[in-house]
Amino acid sequence: MAVMVKRRSRHAPLSTGSGARFAHVARDGGVRPADRGVLPVMSVTELSPTAPLPEGEGWVSAAGLAAAGAKLDAFLAWDEAQILRDHGQKGRPDVVATFGLHRYSWYACLLFTVPWFLERRVPRFPVEHVAFHREQSRLVVSGETFSCLPGDPAADEPGARVVPDEEALRAEVRAAFAEHIEPVLGGFGPRMRRRGRALWGMATDEVVEGI
Repeated sequence: MAVMVKRRSRHAPLSTGSGARFAHVARDGGVRPADRGVLPVMSVTELSPTAPLPEGEGWVSAAGLAAAGAKLDAFLAWDEAQILRDHGQKGRPDVVATFGLHRYSWYACLLFTVPWFLERRVPRFPVEHVAFHREQSRLVVSGETFSCLPGDPAADEPGARVVPDEEALRAEVRAAFAEHIEPVLGGFGPRMRRRGRALWGMATDEVVEGI
């Protein structure tokens, strides 16, 4: 398998025309694995900007993680159970939170780095626009804006923001990921022994590893 995307919005930032930034979208609307494999098991479903994100068993929104309440507790319960199962004892709360942050942020960074690396486009997905199902390795996103270079076929689409050159586009990658991950770090941070630069160091490590 490879990274896949299901396209539901004509002008959504992950795809344009008959192609997609993560995968090829078949003419019949179905999805088949990307020609260039990115991750053995991962899928991204793209909703229209006004469509609600999925809820229910297994799903958590990035905004829910950032809020640091019951949804984050439920998310970390998976890591706590795994540590107990694998090591025969409970993990410290900061260790549990560290595992949980890694297992979300590694996937989340790919929402920005993959389209930049493969298609030279950078979508914007604030935490309110992303949901994650960790056991299925699925992300569901909605959004309207993305950055691209001059001459991109999607440059005239609604929501496109044209930047002058590659350096400016790299800056957009950093800004888009920071916009998304900063609230998430704020949710996880109090449960971890890391703050400030150390937390951001973890986040940037995920970006480098993903690339």
